Amino acid sequence: MPTIKQFADCRIVIYFDDHDPPHFHVITSDRREAIVRISDCEVLTGLAAREFAEAHAWAMANRELLLARWKEFN
Repeated sequence: MPTIKQFADCRIVIYFDDHDPPHFHVITSDRREAIVRISDCEVLTGLAAREFAEAHAWAMANRELLLARWKEFN
C-alpha cells in the first residue's frame, strides 16, 4: 500500500490490486479511514470530507496523478 501523499494528520494511499471504482484511502493518524472515488473525490465510506479537508483539497487538484497511480498499481 504505497503512500501517495503525507499530510500532518493523515495520508493518502492506494492499495495494490484493489476493487473498482478507482479510489484511494485516506488514513488518519488515529487509524480511521475513508475511501474516496478518484473521478469526483466523493467519499464512498468512512469519514466526512471535512475531517480530512487538506487531503481532500489536494486530491481534487491531483485527480490525474491519482488515476495514473491507480492504473499503475491495479
